[in-house]
Amino acid sequence: NLKYDENVLARYKNIVPFGGQKPYVVIPSCGRYSKKIKDSKSWGMDNYKELATRLKEHYYIIQIGSADQPIIKDADQIIFDQPFSEVLGVMKEAEFYVGEINGLVHLAGHHEIKTYAIYCGGKEHPGFTGYKNQIPIMENNASVDTVYFKIIEDKKKNASTQTLDYSGRGESPISN
Repeated sequence: NLKYDENVLARYKNIVPFGGQKPYVVIPSCGRYSKKIKDSKSWGMDNYKELATRLKEHYYIIQIGSADQPIIKDADQIIFDQPFSEVLGVMKEAEFYVGEINGLVHLAGHHEIKTYAIYCGGKEHPGFTGYKNQIPIMENNASVDTVYFKIIEDKKKNASTQTLDYSGRGESPISN
């Protein structure tokens, strides 16, 4: 049973941006797409690179993955080859995770991390693979525009109902 390692953020204190100017988001490497073998579940590295470039205005970008994957040049921090407990610790404090349907989306969903889940292949459906905090993007071969505008639309909608806490992440103004 994988547990969130509470000491992770202390270890990543100088990696994860806690300045509060902008929240951070987590994007995978997802460079598994090969021209030799077309993987219909892969959104493609070029799409992730373009999305990171566009999101950088609003968020710090943290790229996670393995060292054999391409680097996203607009990533503010790169965290490669870490155990799932470490990745989970970084994801837990993110504004959100965005990625195609794979193990990291399921990891995020299981731990109730807000996730923009890109359903690329048309073989899966959020009715079967979705989670409570998941925002599905169902358009087959979704464009970067589709994903980006969904994220920014949600950000604007949430900004009207939230105040910012010390970290820059939204916090509801209503106390429980």
